[in-house]
Amino acid sequence: KKKKKPPGRSGSRLSMADDTTFRIKVLVMFLLCAQNSSYALLRRYSQSFMEEKPSPSAMLMVGEMIKLAFSLLVIVTDRTRTGAPEAHSLVTVLRHLGNESLPLLVPALIYLAMNLLSFVALERIDAGLFTVCAQAKVLTTAVCSVLFLGKVLNQAQWRALLLLVFGAILISDQTKPVGTLNTADSFRFFVGLAAVITEISLSGFVSVYFEKVLKGSKLSVWDRNIQLAVWSIIVYFPITVHSSSGNGAAVSTWSYLTWVVAFLGAMGGILVAVTLKYMDAIVKCFATAGAIVVTTLLGHMYMDATLNLAVSIGACLVILSMFNYNEASQHPAPSPSQDLPITSSAKLDGVGSGKD
Repeated sequence: KKKKKPPGRSGSRLSMADDTTFRIKVLVMFLLCAQNSSYALLRRYSQSFMEEKPSPSAMLMVGEMIKLAFSLLVIVTDRTRTGAPEAHSLVTVLRHLGNESLPLLVPALIYLAMNLLSFVALERIDAGLFTVCAQAKVLTTAVCSVLFLGKVLNQAQWRALLLLVFGAILISDQTKPVGTLNTADSFRFFVGLAAVITEISLSGFVSVYFEKVLKGSKLSVWDRNIQLAVWSIIVYFPITVHSSSGNGAAVSTWSYLTWVVAFLGAMGGILVAVTLKYMDAIVKCFATAGAIVVTTLLGHMYMDATLNLAVSIGACLVILSMFNYNEASQHPAPSPSQDLPITSSAKLDGVGSGKD
């Protein structure tokens, strides 16, 4: 008689692999949620409550240096992470990346503008409002994808996007200062709100542009991280030097909190890269939605941010719209040609610095 194979051994190995993958996704989702919420809250606390005025360009440049070092470390330790030819030589890889890096100058300039606008916004509006309004970048990315990439969205996706905008508008109306429009507080609020709207508009365009750059090249996301980080440092450096005579511009005057904010900004881009490696859009949606809830609750508890029934409903609408959009994405509208997927993040695979 033939001996029977022990049952469940291969199934057990598959179960362990699935369990490990699940744990990685949960860990990355938790880290993304923590980074998004803590970055917005600490920036708000540093600027509005501690009245620290560090140079935004210096903070961004330090963040880019951190991301550059991390991306280089990834390629050095594993040459399969680069799409450059003759990857056995780091010098050859860097030379090739330098020759192919010019297209990344455009997003470097746009990301600079976006981050400066985010600093302006967080000095004037609530961190919860900033986080929720920032989710409207999904809408601007969708519009830019339709206009520039010929992307076709189904009706369920458009309904989800409009629901998101409605939720953000509801929260905006409830968190604006009480009083007439000609007061100083109201003016500061609308300046901050205008900064957020401009930032998410730029986010939509740069997402589409960067998507085309990624899809049209064999270079890896880590290669593009290095290219974008180098261009960003070049862009930030003269601005940092020019403002070095001002208060808070020198790195030596930074408080520990400023260093934490700079580090969190760098971690944002790195975590996006890890997300693209181990997770999908639905899991990332969980993390972003969790950040909205955490930011709003902690802002109310420690920074006197508004949290009433209307704000709660608005936050729920934003979260619901994000889940609906991802669910509708599983059934895309028919298109004569294969469409590129919409990337709602302003930064991809380690390129970001909390610039969303």
